[in-house]
Amino acid sequence: MQLPLLDGFYGGDFDVLFGTAYTAAIVGSIVLNLLFIEIYLRRRGSRRISTGAA
Repeated sequence: MQLPLLDGFYGGDFDVLFGTAYTAAIVGSIVLNLLFIEIYLRRRGSRRISTGAA
């Protein structure tokens, strides 16, 4: 499938377009996973501290 709207930006080179999209998808998923892990650990840690101190 060709993307005519991106033809001018990538010069019709589908390999460059695919590489860029693939890299963006990988980085996006890594960042989202790290964000969810950070939120999970903060919530779990705050609960553990509040119950342990009481």
